[in-house]
Amino acid sequence: MKNLRIALNLASNTLQNKLSKIVTESVSPLSVNAQCRLALRALITEASNRMVLEERVADDDVALASANLKRFIHEMKVESVFLGHAEQLKYDSFRAARERMERHAVVTSFTLWPFWPTAFAAGNKRPN
Repeated sequence: MKNLRIALNLASNTLQNKLSKIVTESVSPLSVNAQCRLALRALITEASNRMVLEERVADDDVALASANLKRFIHEMKVESVFLGHAEQLKYDSFRAARERMERHAVVTSFTLWPFWPTAFAAGNKRPN
């Protein structure tokens, strides 16, 4: 049991590192304030853990997660323009982008796996 937990933690940490690099690449040339950086880190940690628990850590799963994370960062950039701070991603950009995507998920089958919404994740499971 302990070895399994260690293996899961290592897999999750590896995924977190990969997804964190995606954030760094996608955010450039903008800056990210501390509160937004913490929210992104929590989002990535939760998503990485979810991927490991769902046993979705193959290359195509990581590619899907990376693409969805890039899409979310793009939405944050759009929201930051609307919120009047186009040069920096702040927590309000994070929250606004998340709320927009969650509203979209309520009326469609849209999901930004593995990030959210959890209620719609069942439709994104990889077939056995």
